[in-house]
Amino acid sequence: MNVGSMVVALGELRTRVAVYVAVVVVLAVALGFQAVTAGGTTTATSDDGRWTATAPTDAGTATTGGSGDGGESMAARDRSGVLVTVQSYGGFGENNGRAVVVEDGDVVWSFAPEDSRVFDAEMLENGAVLVSYATHLPASECPDRTLEHKPDRCVRNNVVELDYDTKDVVWSYRWYDAFIGHHEVHDADRLPNGETAIIDMGNDRAFVVNERKDVVWNWSAREHIGPGSDFWETYGGPSEPRPESDWTHMNDIDQLADGDFSLSIRNFDVVLEVDRSTKEIERVVGEVRESGTDVEGREPILDDQHNPMWVSGEHVLVADSEADRIVEVNASTQEVVWSYDDGLLWPRDADRLPNGNTLVTNSLRYEVEEVTPDGEVVWRYQVAWNGKRGIPYEADRVQLPEEPDGMPTLGDSASDAATASGASSTGTATPEATAAPSETAPPEATGGGSGDGSDTGESAAGDGGGGGGVVERLAGYAYLYLPFWVGPGELVLIGGVVVVGVVAAVDGVAFALGRLRDAVA
Repeated sequence: MNVGSMVVALGELRTRVAVYVAVVVVLAVALGFQAVTAGGTTTATSDDGRWTATAPTDAGTATTGGSGDGGESMAARDRSGVLVTVQSYGGFGENNGRAVVVEDGDVVWSFAPEDSRVFDAEMLENGAVLVSYATHLPASECPDRTLEHKPDRCVRNNVVELDYDTKDVVWSYRWYDAFIGHHEVHDADRLPNGETAIIDMGNDRAFVVNERKDVVWNWSAREHIGPGSDFWETYGGPSEPRPESDWTHMNDIDQLADGDFSLSIRNFDVVLEVDRSTKEIERVVGEVRESGTDVEGREPILDDQHNPMWVSGEHVLVADSEADRIVEVNASTQEVVWSYDDGLLWPRDADRLPNGNTLVTNSLRYEVEEVTPDGEVVWRYQVAWNGKRGIPYEADRVQLPEEPDGMPTLGDSASDAATASGASSTGTATPEATAAPSETAPPEATGGGSGDGSDTGESAAGDGGGGGGVVERLAGYAYLYLPFWVGPGELVLIGGVVVVGVVAAVDGVAFALGRLRDAVA
């Protein structure tokens, strides 16, 4: 090989390297720009008065549900914003949840219990906040009876009433259980008479405690819907319960206007109305699942549902989680009279608002949004903190009670049923990498699975049978473990850098082999 050939070869090498470096630099600059500009200010693109963060003009017509006595006027609720609970940030196995109040895109209040997952929160009539959360504890802080299945840890469930301003605990009810996965307290509601109704997933029961923390009512799922019960003989159900198994995944309790309790039995795919006095089941909404896993071809009314809200005596609004939709069901006819599924992946809460809109917690897209009856998104809040996406569990407008009476229904029968969809009109912003959550137009992320259920707080989000599909769920699940500012565009840029790097490496090897071949020749 002569000197001239070497000079030409080196020139070709420099050119190739320069091209590859230039491409990588351009992609890296674009990626860096995305990361740096991830901290913005909230910009409203929908200011027509329908925002959840502003007080509804007709909120005064809503009353507190429960006892049926008409409740208190909402004029007493002078705070505004949305109360959001976040199970955890950066992964289902993390224990870093919190409750936040969001107003005009800013977090104006937060409560972050240590080593905990936060599921339920409600603003009380006295201005305090009732929060339900589960705390992961090491064995040294656990009662011996809880360590049989997981000898190195347990969970303490907490229902606490907090002074809003000081966050001091003014009342609490706590209990220990075997471990945190599918043993967390998911819901507790303050009743009009001062008692507190609690759902206990780990022990398959619902119960009520008074202000002195005495249990004054208890309902056992094993007794009332388990093998040998009238319910089981009529409807069947998932396989017989085993110790510490996730048999019912009971996740919600609400008191209805007539004093009965509404119980969400997630793993049975049903919502039950239970008479408080007799403990008898008065009504079943949904089709009971007869095995631990879904049956191919089965199309249930509800599928792994969460947080039902009774909007009238006959209609119940439900986050139909595994089906990736929100449904309003006529409980008497078992007909879906309204549904919304645009862009949803594993939603876990839906609240009807006085203006007819619906507040939706879209857990595996890591956002809360408000949609009109026609499916137009008029407000959206992307959940993130310290650069990590958060997994929201539920959201409430603080001006409204937990179970308001008189909310509008949408549709009377299946013939009126509509599947809402529409263009998105959202509040936009991108949170600072180290700031609290901000209101934002979300990246086009999709939902993901929720793990294996062994210690994640929720069993696996499914086999992709809902609206999202396997690919979308896996892709969305991956977003949870990436920095918040990484969206589809950023993934394309990162992919471009990787591709250019691989091509450059292959080209470099080919170039070196060619020079070696020329030298040998």
